[in-house]
Amino acid sequence: MDPLYNDDDGEHRIRVLFNDPIHKEEIVGNKNIITQIEETKVRTNGAVIIIISMIGIIPPEKQRITPCAVKETWVDPTQLDLTKAKNRIKENLKRQFTSILPQAQKKISRYNDRDRGPIRVEMDCAPNKVFSACDQVRKNVGKASRVIFYYNGHGAMSCAHPSSENGRSIWVVNGTIMHYTVVSLTNLMERLEAPALYIWDCDNAGLIVQRFNEIAREKKEIWKNAGRDTPEPRFEEECLHLAACSKDQVLPQNPEMPADMYTSCLTSTVKTALHYWFHQQKITNIHIIDCIEYLDNIPGKYSARSTMAGELDWVLTAVLDTLAWQIEPDYDRFKELFRNCKPVGLLFRGHILADRVMRAYNVAPVTHPRLPSLAGHPLWRSWDLALDSIMTELSLRKIRPSRPALHGQISTFFFDQLTEFKVNLTQYGKHDKVDSRQLPVLLQMLMSAQYRTETLELVGKFLDRGPYAVQKFLDVGILPYIRQLLTTPSRDYKYIMVLIWAKILATDRRHSTADVVLNQPECRRFFVNMLNDPDMRLQTRAMSCFCLSILAKNSQKNQEILLGENLIKELDDCLMDMSSPNKSSKLQNCAVLCLANLWDRNEKALWASVRANTIDNHVIKLLDHPHPETRTSAVYALGTFLNTRRKESDHGESIEHRIASNLLKTCGDGSPLVRKVQGLQ
Repeated sequence: MDPLYNDDDGEHRIRVLFNDPIHKEEIVGNKNIITQIEETKVRTNGAVIIIISMIGIIPPEKQRITPCAVKETWVDPTQLDLTKAKNRIKENLKRQFTSILPQAQKKISRYNDRDRGPIRVEMDCAPNKVFSACDQVRKNVGKASRVIFYYNGHGAMSCAHPSSENGRSIWVVNGTIMHYTVVSLTNLMERLEAPALYIWDCDNAGLIVQRFNEIAREKKEIWKNAGRDTPEPRFEEECLHLAACSKDQVLPQNPEMPADMYTSCLTSTVKTALHYWFHQQKITNIHIIDCIEYLDNIPGKYSARSTMAGELDWVLTAVLDTLAWQIEPDYDRFKELFRNCKPVGLLFRGHILADRVMRAYNVAPVTHPRLPSLAGHPLWRSWDLALDSIMTELSLRKIRPSRPALHGQISTFFFDQLTEFKVNLTQYGKHDKVDSRQLPVLLQMLMSAQYRTETLELVGKFLDRGPYAVQKFLDVGILPYIRQLLTTPSRDYKYIMVLIWAKILATDRRHSTADVVLNQPECRRFFVNMLNDPDMRLQTRAMSCFCLSILAKNSQKNQEILLGENLIKELDDCLMDMSSPNKSSKLQNCAVLCLANLWDRNEKALWASVRANTIDNHVIKLLDHPHPETRTSAVYALGTFLNTRRKESDHGESIEHRIASNLLKTCGDGSPLVRKVQGLQ
């Protein structure tokens, strides 16, 4: 049988064309210009802190130089009574981890008993204390939250010792604090469960990470062979690790730096960076010795950016965030480690500093998942320059550390980065991909009113590059800060804010992006209020209307939210104000398209427009507008009205007859765009 003919008809052979599968299968287009990766954010709400210090005791087979590093949490235990030293170290560590875990701060006040809180600290403890702390914290935070397990083994034996099963156990002490004993990693994993973040600050820490993942793979293999009746163990996938050194290395013992150098980098980044800078610079610069009194007493507060301490913290955060942004080419790892969870992001940014500091003492920290080393990145020179400027200014002004603050910008770091980004934008063509490494710095600059307007303008120019630029913009995590600016907008940058959001919503049509705006009343009211703001340019009002149109498209939930903001009346007032043909047609186009998206499969919005008489007074009249784009918008809106109405009523039928009679007049419209839209309706 000839496949080109249909023989079912007997004698009459009918030629069949376009009958191949490629012609009959459903065509599905790319609904989103930018792909969406669904992410489940895990909160980190608790911590188990285990310290094996054994102050005054040198563990067997461990060699120490003389003099060696002794400070723990910046406390010198040799200068204090043994009990006071231990209490001070425990208090400092608990305070540091409490500041990292914002959710834990809220819970601590509820518990008078320290053993029931979300943060447990045990020092020179026995295995039963370790297990009790793990059980209690996991019960406190729940199975879905991440728990931090911090292990300080400076006073313990090496994890590579044969008695520790070659890294499959960690050392603790027995109840009498006289002998060492071990806690199996297998038991620890079962007690703490997943998800978790492990911090190993001890000799041969990388070996613990390696053995942990080996045990995790063994557990998964046992689960597969057992029939998979229980939930799959995901310790390797859901447990993160930060280790102070590789599997064949010991911790540095430089007496000028603290013994817990790695922990200090994670929990007190600025202070550790200052001490590292000082001890590196004093070798070549004898004048730097004048700055020693300021290392622990920088004037001002870290939370106040106008002070020296605040500026140092601000610059270092920008440097570490920018370095983190350049770790992974696809940026999925960046979002997982540095954006999805604030405590995890803080600790992994601290690891980037630790990677530089520890490698200066020939020690290489380890992470899981593995991160490349950025110790030699050129951006560290910018940090060193900023630090030189601030510390030199301190020594020249002879400022007493006891003074509360010194106001005024000293470092030119942010100005230099802004200039570099501006140069990059001018060097490339409008459609070329621009180097985006300064985006994390721009994020930090948005937090300062001094740079905000200029930064927003550069962000707007960067987004002109299209979907590629918008994807980078969203990946770096600036969106929540841009959303926050909508709640307290300044007239100086209202226009650029609308422009930025119009570019984001036009390119990234994900529901998550729309929810960012619609979930906060102040954000959606920002766009609604802009529609009839007489002080705003027509172009700005048109872009606000476009943003609202995108937000309402294909989402009944979003339509209901916007109807609650009285958007129909605002659009009616907007069209009334633009009724003159001499006015710009852009605002009319966007307003009518917004009405169409509100009407789409939503009879409540449709009848709200009928009661406001919007159809007869404005939309039908726009069919005679001199601009073809405006006539096209009106045809599309009226067609959406006809496709939406379902309930039968005399009033509704009369409106449909008027709409249909007016649409028939456009059949001979001279614009092919109008005729095409009419044919689609």
